Amino acid sequence: METLTDQAVNYNSEGTWGRSSESGGQTYIIFASHVDTDTVQAFLVQNEINYRVLFGVYKGSYETSYIVNINAFPFLEMSGLLDNQESILELGPIGSGDKRPATLVYKDTRKESIGSFVQVSREEVFSNQLDFTYDPALKMYFTAKNR
Repeated sequence: METLTDQAVNYNSEGTWGRSSESGGQTYIIFASHVDTDTVQAFLVQNEINYRVLFGVYKGSYETSYIVNINAFPFLEMSGLLDNQESILELGPIGSGDKRPATLVYKDTRKESIGSFVQVSREEVFSNQLDFTYDPALKMYFTAKNR
């Protein structure tokens, strides 16, 4: 079965953040921005940063978000795209048990482990009112869970 991390995070077809040995060992971030989607995407494309647009809910609020490799983080910080954001979600390399750790990284650099980033059903997301990430390219939902 294809997972969110098996697909390209992209405006091009470079494979990233999957279970392959190359992408499974990488760290990624999911972030939202106070800046409109067209401007964010233009910045990412102009700076040749592979990304994917995602949708989700964080603390009860719907938001558009983006996933990029952690190497893009310094560029995002300097760009102002992350201004006014409480935190970003860091997805660490896949570890034991085929789990990818999920950590909230706050503006003050404080980190909070929130479990593993896992696929969940649409029904589970909405019946349990979970914070979630939805990948429209894969038509799959993901959330952080302690398991």
